Amino acid sequence: MRVPAAPPFVPEAVAQEGLASVSQVRSAGLSDRRLGTLVAHRVWTRPARGVYDTTPAAPRPLSALRRRAAWLALLAYGPEAIAVGSCALALHGIEGLPMTIRPEAALPDADRREPRSTLRLRRFDDGGGLA
Repeated sequence: MRVPAAPPFVPEAVAQEGLASVSQVRSAGLSDRRLGTLVAHRVWTRPARGVYDTTPAAPRPLSALRRRAAWLALLAYGPEAIAVGSCALALHGIEGLPMTIRPEAALPDADRREPRSTLRLRRFDDGGGLA
């Protein structure tokens, strides 16, 4: 079995604790075939549908692991997603959070979306429908 060559650099993943959406990965030049090879050889992992971990073996401090939970939810649910609860606090650098936090985001149409495994999805009302 051939070991895949080094994966291309995904710039967004640096700011997102090593995580990247499938659209970000494709923008970096990866084909679906190459992406499949990276995951099959465990160079990258797929923690949620549409999200790839570009640095799965990297050691991380606790604060980074918490921010990572937030990024996982945001990337999995797309550009309209908003971090909520402990995830929002982690992104703001608040101390004193539990050691592990569940990935959690909110969407305006959350009641029509299918929740994803360990990710928590909440619904919010932006008040846009009020006169």
